[in-house]
Amino acid sequence: MDLTQILVAVTLSVTSLFMILIGYQVIKILQEIRVMLKKAETIVESFERVGSGVENGFNDMMGFVGGLKSVFKILEIFRQRQGSRSDDQNESTTP
Repeated sequence: MDLTQILVAVTLSVTSLFMILIGYQVIKILQEIRVMLKKAETIVESFERVGSGVENGFNDMMGFVGGLKSVFKILEIFRQRQGSRSDDQNESTTP
């Protein structure tokens, strides 16, 4: 064999080995990325659960506040009616 043929064969062999090693490393990196994405997905899902819990709590609180407003409006109506009845009674008793 000629020296150039030996150099070409060695170069191709070394290049092939490097390509195999690089391919193996790329596969390992992609596997790690897959694991990280799964973990990130579980974190996002837990944040969604927390967010929906906060949203439900906020909606419940707003419903409670709305109920209190309704109770105060009803009490105000009763006070107005009581006031108008007492005014009517005072007017009818005064000659």
